[in-house]
Parts: sequence; C-alpha cells; structure tokens
Amino acid sequence: PVTRDVVLSVLLPHLTGVTTQPSDRRGGHLVVVCGARGGVGTSSIALNLAYAIMTSVKGHVALLDLHVQGGEIALMAGAQPGPGLRTALEDATRVDPLFLDRASIALEPRLRLIASEDAFGTRPTMTEAGVARVIDLLQAQFNFIIADLPMPPPPAMMRAVALARQVVTVLTPDVASLRDTQNIRQVVADVAGADRMISVLNRADMKGGIERTLIDKALGGAPDVSIPELGRGMLEAINLGIPAINRVPSLRRHLAPL
Repeated sequence: PVTRDVVLSVLLPHLTGVTTQPSDRRGGHLVVVCGARGGVGTSSIALNLAYAIMTSVKGHVALLDLHVQGGEIALMAGAQPGPGLRTALEDATRVDPLFLDRASIALEPRLRLIASEDAFGTRPTMTEAGVARVIDLLQAQFNFIIADLPMPPPPAMMRAVALARQVVTVLTPDVASLRDTQNIRQVVADVAGADRMISVLNRADMKGGIERTLIDKALGGAPDVSIPELGRGMLEAINLGIPAINRVPSLRRHLAPL
C-alpha cells in the first residue's frame, strides 16, 4: 500500500525543494506514547488508543509496554504477563517470531499485549539490539504498534524513538508537565525530528490547572488533542481491568482526532 512516508519522499522535493531523508522502515506503523511525567495518564491513553485503532481501522495492533518494572497496562487490561519481554529486550539472539508470539497476550482477536512485570529488586539490562529486534518483529506482524515508553528513556530504548513515525506526549495542565514536555520535544527533535511530535493535553479542565492560554503559550500553540476530565468511570475501568473506551463512551470521541 502507498504510505504517507512514500508520498512525502516522492512529492516533497518537487514541491519545496527540500530533500527528505531516506528511510528503510517497513511494516507496521510504530507510535510511541510517553508521559511528560508520572501520573498524567500515559498508559491509559496508550491502552485505549490501541483499542480505538483496532476497532476503527480494523487492523492488527500490538500494544508494547516498555515499562518492564512497574508497568500498568497489563494491570489495566486484567492480564498476567510473563518474563518473555524482558528476556527479549536483554538478548536479541533469543528472539524469533515464535518466541514473541508466546510472550504476547491476546486481549482481542486483533489486539495483543507484550508486557512484563519484573519485581523492583531485579536489575534488567536492556540492549538497543533487543529493542530494535522486538520492534522489527512486531512491525512484520502487525499494522500498528503502540509502545508505552518510560521517560526519560533508558539509552537502549532511544532506538524506539528513532524508529517511531509519531511520538505522542501526554501532559496535564500543570507546570511540571509543561517543563518536561519541552524536554521531551528536544529529545525527539534530536533523534527523530520535531515533525513527529503530537501533544495530548489530558484532564484539560482539571481543577486548579493552568489556564489554557498559558498552556498554548508555553507549548508554542494549542495541543494537538485535548481530553477533559471524564469522571469516575475511568478509575472504575482500571480497577475492573477493562478498557475505559468500553465503559466511558465519550473517551472514544476524544481519542478520534489522535
């Protein structure tokens, strides 16, 4: 199929005189989701975005939680992951399609979760080769890969940022989120280019939050997507281990632009 990147690489030089960098990326569309700081709802956005894409695009989606310690997506989905992902990230030579298939969890017929829940006492040693191998195998099997990336990312996981077609940064209306969003923008611009950034203002109408005009000024423009407070149904969905998109209908509408 003709992709956006192919059209861009062919037409842009003729329209603007700017030559795009050649890309050897193939396969599924990698979207990295990261939080400006902890507690802004990054994992919830990643999980529900995966469900929304699966149902709207009718594609096969992989949900990759790169928080090998303290990850929340498996908990939100009511799943029990094993140690497979950590093994894959540590040693690329041990990873093949069959291994990755066994390490993944089917949440829906077209949605699989790849996650790990290592105890805090362990010391995972992720490698860049392991990260690249996992993403490469997922891109060969899925139309979309939604990766929940810790921030700041370990050096080995910067490979995920470099391979991403979009980097979605989730923030809330507070000073710390705005500061850290600027830091993330710089990291992404240095590795993948500033044009890949998408900002999501979560809980936009949070009580006590910064005024929208100040947020727009700090970001240099309005956030690409704004999601308001959606009530207790969001927390109830997490506690029940079900996707909030199935319990809070308005969430699907707010995720649609993303």
